[in-house]
Parts: sequence; C-alpha cells; structure tokens
Amino acid sequence: MDLDSTIFFRRKEISVYPDDKNKPPQGQALNRRSEVTLECVYPIDKGSRDNITDPKEIIRRGFPGYLEKKTFKMGAKFMEYKPETGQWTFMVKHFSQYGLLDDSEEEEEEER
Repeated sequence: MDLDSTIFFRRKEISVYPDDKNKPPQGQALNRRSEVTLECVYPIDKGSRDNITDPKEIIRRGFPGYLEKKTFKMGAKFMEYKPETGQWTFMVKHFSQYGLLDDSEEEEEEER
C-alpha cells in the first residue's frame, strides 16, 4: 500500500482515501475503526493569529470543550485533549476526512 497517496495530514486534520473511487469498503484495509491523535492542535489568538499554547489559557477559553463538540459533529468519539502538548485524540468508525477546518472563525465564535 502506498501510504503517501492514501494518508494526508494537514494542519489540525487527517484525510485517508481522499479519492472515494479508491476507498475500500468499510472494515477493509485502512478504512476501519481507528484511534486518531493529531498533534499541535491549539486555538488561535484572533489578534496576533498565533497559536495559544499556554495550557491554562487553553482551558480558560474552553478549547477542550470546543474540540469535544467538533468531534461529536464529525461523527467520531472524543477520547482526550492534552493542552500541554496540543494532542487531540478521537475514535472513528471508518476513514474519511476528520479534524478541524483551517478556519479560526468558528473558534472565535466559540470564545464569545
């Protein structure tokens, strides 16, 4: 299996079998129940556009709860978020595209 043409990591996102024509049926090859951990998933400061990496500030802003809601909306099961490392772990039933869109507007809406 050519993993380089099957799995794609982007900022806060993973996509497996992006071309539906080449996606095997659920339960076969990589298209099965999996635990996913994305690294360096942090909220973005709307003023500076920098990642917020201070664990206390991440918690104060409610980012772990935001990720939990986003996980549910994408049909996955939230496992944990570690604000110290930015590791977001969730379970998926099969593969498609999972993660946060690179769209901080939603994050900013959650902060309000």
